[in-house]
Amino acid sequence: MQSFYPPRRGGPEKGAPEEVWRAVSQIPRGCVTSYGQISSLLGAPWTPRLVGQALKKNPFAPEVPCHRVVRADRTLGGYFGATAFEDEKVQTKVRLLEEEGVLLERKGEAWLVRAGCFWSFPSAASAQAGEGVSLYPAKRKAEG
Repeated sequence: MQSFYPPRRGGPEKGAPEEVWRAVSQIPRGCVTSYGQISSLLGAPWTPRLVGQALKKNPFAPEVPCHRVVRADRTLGGYFGATAFEDEKVQTKVRLLEEEGVLLERKGEAWLVRAGCFWSFPSAASAQAGEGVSLYPAKRKAEG
């Protein structure tokens, strides 16, 4: 069984959820990106669905900001397994995004992140293994 906890030494193995968590840690406050963007950045074996599964198991939220990941169509997607907008978990995602300045708009029955809040990784090299990004919350606070 695969561990969803960061390794104590060295970087994450290819395909380990820590890869996703490190990439997500680079998304700036007030911005979002998509599951597909992260999967493209990290390459095989990551698919958008597997990125979502790794985020669902993120033990460091919200310090590792999985709430900043949405669907490619800018709809909210899930949050810790919940997908219904009315669900308390999705409402937590909305609250976290709004507190960071992410703007939402209603389109029919759906809530979308405004296009201006969508962010893309500058390059694959800058996010590989999240150099300089710590998954340990106490260390992140000391670094920031």
